[in-house]
Amino acid sequence: MLYENIISLMFYKIKIRIKKFLASINYFIIFKNKYKNLEERINIIHKNPFTYKEIERICIFACYEKILSESVKEYIKFINSSKYKLIFINNLEISSSEKIFLKSHTLISIERENIGRDIGAYKDGFLYLKKEELLKHIKFLCFANNSVQFIPGSYANSLKKEIDIFERSKDLGMFTHRSLERYHHYQSFFYIIKRDVFLNKKYIKYWENLKLV
Repeated sequence: MLYENIISLMFYKIKIRIKKFLASINYFIIFKNKYKNLEERINIIHKNPFTYKEIERICIFACYEKILSESVKEYIKFINSSKYKLIFINNLEISSSEKIFLKSHTLISIERENIGRDIGAYKDGFLYLKKEELLKHIKFLCFANNSVQFIPGSYANSLKKEIDIFERSKDLGMFTHRSLERYHHYQSFFYIIKRDVFLNKKYIKYWENLKLV
């Protein structure tokens, strides 16, 4: 049984390396010169006025919806209620009917080409915050996306308590989802990190060097 597990893990690692290699080829052939710069990938729908002093918490929210679902709207309201300013990034052109809601519930709303899906949106959101010098002014940085169905009520209350406990703790990160598939790892559906992480040079380099495919 142990031998079979070792062989299975070896094949899995080989498969991952092949996927990375093919992704790199795809990147250099298709995307290297297209949408190379952040400004070419994003379109700012609106940007509400703000002062740096009033912002301690920011959430980059990745979405892929032309018409916002009730789940997404409730999720956004919850994030607002948790004192996080929202950077909403939609990997699709959003309906004009939704822009009124976004203007009243988000700090900045952005449309972008769907390159890299949620992780691509996270990257562009992070690089935008760095470019606007917002990162150095905040204490907490959250990443969330619309892959999860958000349910108000007891679930939201429980999550709010977890966030409050984390912010007062010495922990550097909080993740709501983890997986034991192949090996233990945290997932990117919803997580919050502190300044020691998102201002770390290695962390910043990770996002800057990440290839979008």
